[in-house]
Amino acid sequence: LNLINSKKFKQSKIFYLSSGAVYGSLKVEKQIEKYKIKKKNINFSDNFKKKYALRKINSENKIIKLSKKGFDFTIIRLFNLVGPNIPQKKNFAIGNFIKNIFEKKSITSTSDRVTVRGYLHTDTFSELLLKLFKDKEKKIKIYNVGSSKKIQIHNLVKKLSKDYNLEFNFKNKINLKKMSDIYIANNVKLKRKFKNFKYIEGYPAIIKTIRILKKEKSIY
Repeated sequence: LNLINSKKFKQSKIFYLSSGAVYGSLKVEKQIEKYKIKKKNINFSDNFKKKYALRKINSENKIIKLSKKGFDFTIIRLFNLVGPNIPQKKNFAIGNFIKNIFEKKSITSTSDRVTVRGYLHTDTFSELLLKLFKDKEKKIKIYNVGSSKKIQIHNLVKKLSKDYNLEFNFKNKINLKKMSDIYIANNVKLKRKFKNFKYIEGYPAIIKTIRILKKEKSIY
């Protein structure tokens, strides 16, 4: 922020990559982009996720304040992206699923609650960024960028297992008493802005990722 707050960047278009985590862990699909997020609504049970979300909100608020000095800011609240660079050995469920597909192992879900995700392919994200860079609107802009196509993780495990002829395994039973874990975008503002834009999202985004990785493996 100290670097940006200089005359050198006065004419620059500046993007800040925030996170859909700023909305909290539930009912994200109903959220429309708001400039002010109420911190009391950040209800992650995981303390690390809560700290992450609060830091993103603090950064957004600093940027909103700085934008009043005439800077051209765009805040992008990113949700789940999937693409060839997805980590396959870390705490990303879809990355682990893809890893198991390549290793021909059973696909395992450890979730013990109803977990819903939306996946947007990184190619789509890149194309949206290029479009937004051409935007001539000068006031501060905030967009959700992700997928509005819902995928329940248990159903995703079954579908991938069927399509790739693998076994599937659920380590924990779903506990309906636990709060659902919903994390999807709505992209309402983007879809209004770019009406004919085609999104690679949901299950097709995952399949495209697997095909790209398979092609890369065959090359090397």
